This record gives sequence, structure tokens and C-alpha cells, in this order.
Amino acid sequence: LVKTKLLVRSTQDPVQARNHFEAALRNGAYLQEEVARYGYALALTESGAFEKGRIELQKLTADYPTLVSFHIAAGQLEHRAVDFERSLDHFERAFELEPENRAAVYGYINGLLLVDRPDEAKKLLRSYGLSDRRDPKFYKMLAEAEIKLGEKANSHHSLAEYYLSLGEVPHAAEQLRLARAT
Repeated sequence: LVKTKLLVRSTQDPVQARNHFEAALRNGAYLQEEVARYGYALALTESGAFEKGRIELQKLTADYPTLVSFHIAAGQLEHRAVDFERSLDHFERAFELEPENRAAVYGYINGLLLVDRPDEAKKLLRSYGLSDRRDPKFYKMLAEAEIKLGEKANSHHSLAEYYLSLGEVPHAAEQLRLARAT
């Protein structure tokens, strides 16, 4: 699945990837049908054919309801199609299946932020955010949740951590100065 995802994402022309997987499925030129279907669904998403991709991903999630990659792909499709509620539903399911999966966690948190549920996003970040899991994205999302909650000083502090995790010390110092002034 990872190899297929990388293949689709690295293709310069998503229509070419879509045609490749469509032909493979039509001709039976695959080792594992579900992997070819996944590649096809990803290529459909990349090429903007959301309705066809949605249909394929609905079949995949029905056939393999516990395979997190398919739920994540469905969430990403709905995000690109600007249906944030549906995207959130898919990421929530992925998170329920694998609460330690970084893509599921961040997809779910991003969905909560997009549907204006920053309190839940912050709570989830805090429960997930053990010190060994914190990365720049963690701090960026935490800052976004805090600013939406009106916690301006906390948001600046989280942005300072974000910049520090990127090695941008002057920007981190500026955010701390802003936090102190708030």
C-alpha cells in the first residue's frame, strides 16, 4: 500500500497514474486486487475525479473495514473535495481503529479544526502529545486550536515550540516575546 501511494504521489501527471491503475484492473495485471484498487482510488483523488474515487473508496472500506489506510485515503479525498464533515468521519474511524497512527491522529485533529471544534482538537492533541511524539506539525496544530479558543498567549507559546522544533530560534524568541506581551 505504501509503495502504491508513493507511486501515485510521485507521478507528474495524475491522469497517467489513473489510466495505469484503470488498465491494470481491467486487464487483471496486478498481484493484489485491493492494492490496485487503492492505487486507482488515490489516482482518482489526485486527478480530481472525486465522485469515482469516493465510490472506489466506499467499496474498499466496506470490503476491508479495519484497514486504516483506506479510511485515511477516504478522509483525504473528502478534504480535497471540501466536504470537511465527511472527511472528519473517515479520519475519526481511522483514529478509532489505530489511535497511535500519526496520519489518522493529525487527519482527525485537522478535521476537528476545520469544522470549528478546537476544544476537542486541543484535548486530543494533549492526550496524544507525549514528549516523544511532538513534532512541528503537533505544535502548529496546537497553536491553531488555541488561537481559535481565544488563548492568544498559549498560541504564541505553541508557535515558539513550533519554530524551535524547526531550528528557527529567532522566530521562536519573537513568539515568546509576543506571548509575554499578551
